[in-house]
Amino acid sequence: MSFKLIHGIDVTNLSRPEYSNEELKYKILSSQELQKFNELNNRSQQITYLATHWAIKEAIFKSISPDIIGFCDMEVSKINNVYTWTNKPSYIEQFVISTSTEGNAIVASVYGLRKK
Repeated sequence: MSFKLIHGIDVTNLSRPEYSNEELKYKILSSQELQKFNELNNRSQQITYLATHWAIKEAIFKSISPDIIGFCDMEVSKINNVYTWTNKPSYIEQFVISTSTEGNAIVASVYGLRKK
């Protein structure tokens, strides 16, 4: 079986007004992510969590384009400081997710192997 390397990247800013909108979390977070979001202690942590997940999901969305998958269908987990993506389509063999934060900017980059 052969594979194609795919890549997506996204940059967002923590000060975007959308992140203060209480309804946004329902549009982009899966039920598991929403549960973790609600367990966070303060609004700053919640905004960072939401913005990071937004950037990761945007990067994933860009990497699999033109295929369409809803943000709530993507589930991103962080285990031992490593992000993973579950609920991925069967045509993605692997995905590596990397994020970086500098000041108010969050960058997410994803690389994957797509079955040809």
